[in-house]
Amino acid sequence: MERKKSLNLTTKLLLTCFLLLVLSLPPQINCQTFTSVFNPLNPLLNDTHSADYTGSAWVDYDGDGLLDIIVTGLGTNYIYHNDGGDNFSVPVGNPILTDIRTFRGVTCADYDNDGDPDCFLAGTNGSSLYRNDSGTFVRVADVDLGTTDTRGWSPCWGDFDDDGYIDLFITFPNGFVSGTTRSNRLLRNVGPPNYTFEVIDTTEATFVLAPYTSANWSDYDLDGDLDLFVASGPASNFVAPDYIYKNLLTENGAFGFEKITTGPFATDAADGQVFNMIDYDNDGDFDIHRTNWGAAAGPASRRNDLYRNDNGTYTEITTGNIVTDQFISLGALWEDFDNDGDIDCYVANTTVDNFYQNNNDGTFTSITAGSITTGVQVHTGATAGDYDNDGDIDIFAVGKNLDRSLFRNDTDNGNGWIRFNLEGVYSNRSAVGAIVRIKANIGGTDVWQMRDISTQNSFLGHSSLLVHFGLGDASTVDSVQIIWPSGIIFDTTGISINQLVTIVESCADADMDSVLDCFDNCVSDANPGQEDADSDGIGDVCDSCPNDPDNDSDTDSFCADVDNCPLVSNVDQLDTDNDGIGDACCCQKRGNVDNDPLQSIDIADLVALVDFMFSGGTTPGCPEQGDINDDSMQDVADLVYLVDFMFNSGPIPPACI
Repeated sequence: MERKKSLNLTTKLLLTCFLLLVLSLPPQINCQTFTSVFNPLNPLLNDTHSADYTGSAWVDYDGDGLLDIIVTGLGTNYIYHNDGGDNFSVPVGNPILTDIRTFRGVTCADYDNDGDPDCFLAGTNGSSLYRNDSGTFVRVADVDLGTTDTRGWSPCWGDFDDDGYIDLFITFPNGFVSGTTRSNRLLRNVGPPNYTFEVIDTTEATFVLAPYTSANWSDYDLDGDLDLFVASGPASNFVAPDYIYKNLLTENGAFGFEKITTGPFATDAADGQVFNMIDYDNDGDFDIHRTNWGAAAGPASRRNDLYRNDNGTYTEITTGNIVTDQFISLGALWEDFDNDGDIDCYVANTTVDNFYQNNNDGTFTSITAGSITTGVQVHTGATAGDYDNDGDIDIFAVGKNLDRSLFRNDTDNGNGWIRFNLEGVYSNRSAVGAIVRIKANIGGTDVWQMRDISTQNSFLGHSSLLVHFGLGDASTVDSVQIIWPSGIIFDTTGISINQLVTIVESCADADMDSVLDCFDNCVSDANPGQEDADSDGIGDVCDSCPNDPDNDSDTDSFCADVDNCPLVSNVDQLDTDNDGIGDACCCQKRGNVDNDPLQSIDIADLVALVDFMFSGGTTPGCPEQGDINDDSMQDVADLVYLVDFMFNSGPIPPACI
């Protein structure tokens, strides 16, 4: 009897020690499984190339619902068609395969707004633009790019002037490209009918010489225009600040770039490679991650950087493996790989890759088990996308010499997901620069997540343009909000999980004619289908208000009846504030209390609302603009809403058109 008690006690002690040991181990990724795909007949994995740095991008170029992949090379490029079931084939006769330039970077998006993704390949001895004609790529003449000198390293699409046509930025690594030395290229897409480009060389980003690496467009400050992040790795045992430019389009009404010289992400000396603007802590603003060429010795030894955005103030994160691991780091992928409701991070290094699981508390756990971090291949670039359409994000990594890896995500943890395919109408067709926010109840807590659509968020390439969210144990998506590059805000509720949802940009019926055409009725609604020579957001046909501009035989219906022109009064329609714009047209955005033409929400609106509510100030000319929470009243609740939005990252005021 005594022996049995002793045995039970011993067993309990052993179990206790075992549990303590388990609890003391670093947490492993919960049911996270990547399988390194091996198939000797798969050209994606077995083609050889000699490039030391190689770009790649997942893109469904033929519209069959499966992600294909494009890989750059030295003298040989690669395009692989997804045949399903981990099988890829090389399409016969595709011009991308026969272009013999020395390509490095790739970026894909629909530059001519015809419904299929086009591709630009940047090379050190010349670059090439390929127009997609229903699944067949056709090379566009260099002259259409506005310059014959298209040499470069990393290209990225982005609509920096918000005209509905994506423009192109190409980095030029001074000292690493043969031929005439110059700076970066900024090419503005002039739009229809030919979609040619013009060179913009009036900004510092295009005349300062530096060894630039990768660039990324992102509205990091959420003010409605795309800002420019350009990494610049000195690569000579030195570190130096990168080049960050704020777009002044929202502030000035015309694009222009101002170099940012404050904040650690802009002033810290680095050997920058890739910037990612991500909301890793789900607090509604963009944090910043940068990979660095973290050499093991010498002055150029900076580790990777993570800067937390605290309502516009950036705090450098200094603890945790994600910022203390030291490798030569290049590509980085930020995705919710385990679908638990927060984004994780994969980093491609020249020795061994890193995978950091988001712990949902501001910290990360370094995962060291599994094929994704134990392989012997050398990777420099990578791209993320769900190529097998099973609801989780897979990884293709490529590196120096012959190293290629396809990591299929075989996670089976029961977590839900949702994915969005956005189609711009008034914005660019690929919705590059759009911001998507969703809310779902995960683990009993309402969680907001946010993503943007980027075309250069890895080293020399980018991930799929489809927007993916993990949902954990959520049973539905409670809210979806899309902030389109045009400024149109779309909201919907109650979306089922585990599906791909296509959303086409639409807007309200501003002129109340029962046609949702956004036909330039209001000063802030640009019409991409109409010529706008002065780029003021009002089509040429409306700038001067001729007698019958719409040819409907009604000489006053276009200008006078629906106030298409802000400087022409409307005698037939109520105009409460006598600003020459009828009441039906004045209100575009709740929170723009002072009804300024840019429809901005700023401190002037807060002052106007306080003045109206407490000091007998001017009544908002458009009542809805003071009714910020959309409850048909103008009261203290609206003031609280506005303060919360402006200073505490509260919800964005809805549109009221």
